[in-house]
Amino acid sequence: MSLKTETIKGTFWSSVEKFSLLGIQFVLQIVLARLLTPADYGIIGILAVFIAISNTFIDSGFTSALIQKKDRTEIDFSTAFYFNLSISIICYIVLFFSAPYIAKFYQIPTLTSVTRVLSFALIFMALSAVNRTKLQIKLNFKTQAKASLTSVILSGIIGIYLAYKGFGVWALVAQQVSNSFFNMMLMFVLIRWKPLFIFSITSFKKMFSYGVKLLVSSLLDNLYLNIRPLIIGKLFSVSTLGLYSRAYQFAGFPIGLSNTIFGRVAFPLFSKIQDDFNQLFNVYCRFLKIVNGIYIPLILFLCAVSKQVIVIVLGYKWIDAVALLRILALAFVFDSFTNINVNLFLAKGYSNIALKLNFIKKIIAIIILFISIPFGIIAICWGSVIYGIIAGFLGMFFVKKVFKIDLKIQLWDIIPIFLVSGFSALLAYFTTLQFSNIYIQLIFAFFVFLIIYILFAYKLNFEIWKESIKLIKKIKQKYIGV
Repeated sequence: MSLKTETIKGTFWSSVEKFSLLGIQFVLQIVLARLLTPADYGIIGILAVFIAISNTFIDSGFTSALIQKKDRTEIDFSTAFYFNLSISIICYIVLFFSAPYIAKFYQIPTLTSVTRVLSFALIFMALSAVNRTKLQIKLNFKTQAKASLTSVILSGIIGIYLAYKGFGVWALVAQQVSNSFFNMMLMFVLIRWKPLFIFSITSFKKMFSYGVKLLVSSLLDNLYLNIRPLIIGKLFSVSTLGLYSRAYQFAGFPIGLSNTIFGRVAFPLFSKIQDDFNQLFNVYCRFLKIVNGIYIPLILFLCAVSKQVIVIVLGYKWIDAVALLRILALAFVFDSFTNINVNLFLAKGYSNIALKLNFIKKIIAIIILFISIPFGIIAICWGSVIYGIIAGFLGMFFVKKVFKIDLKIQLWDIIPIFLVSGFSALLAYFTTLQFSNIYIQLIFAFFVFLIIYILFAYKLNFEIWKESIKLIKKIKQKYIGV
């Protein structure tokens, strides 16, 4: 199978998985948000900090090390499996005994039992980590799609049933834990991979020497991302944290979509061609154009219809999250640049540079955060926007320094996408002001945005337009015969 065919196939199934998941999760979120309260989500938001940091230790960069390593063996996979499992058990024990202190710090007694139950998800995720890595290496997202969709549906049914019965935050706990459990079971059933009874010290040292830099980098990311929920939950209220968490989740939707569809393809793809810089450069540039051609319009459209999204999906009791969502969405504008650039560094084995870049960014981020805290939750959100812009340009400067890829090359084809998306989003926003019905507002805004963006994409010959036309022609030839 050619590199291009692998890329298209991997991207297609990655897209199928993500869009299917999004469709199902969209329905689940509508139902759950109307049955639960911001306070319920606030409690989960507090614990998300500890779960995210634990997951970082569990992985320790071994997933990336296995993907980047060309001469990987079953001994490497088995070593990673036993390491992941051991650390997950240690993390669970630490959280189990720390739970009362977490509850006391936030003065929420329920946190003790919730922490101890929710943490079971760590062990389930660790058990399936290597299986997911093997699929990612092969760009086999079809199997991942089957496992993800099934587990989300089953866990969603459990969550909705418990929420309907009045279990509150426990409905979210059951949903998350059962999702991890079902995904783990399906991974073993579909892949049928079993680890060898071997733990190689030599293999461990090689993977850890690569992964430790990613571990530190991921810890910095998670500490930065989750220090805000910790502070908001302590200084403001659990309900405010719930509003912030939901706004942040919606704001991060486009980058999550981009990472799931393209990010999972980019890293293994870049790793395969890491020794041919000309090919790597060409693929990198096309990724920038195509990914941003989809991502930037999504993020700016979300800014335009934040009110409609919040009210339709969550209901009017979440209306206070609208202002937060509009600001936080802007904070993600440069994330696509950042993620593609990081994949480029990691594929070339430059995990030390990725760590250095992340360290500088997070120092700046923490400074901005603590400056903004005294001015309230809105100021914290605007601080995220400032950091996002700085982080994006820092990544571009590092790419220029290491790979000699000029800033003009990185930005030249992206600037028109920004301008066109911004103009389309502005028209979409003004469209919402012309109607009183919130559903009609969203529908008309969507079509106005889509038509304007497509017209400009056609006239300016965007890369995403050219690739879309090629794909449509291939589908017609294969399935229609014309």
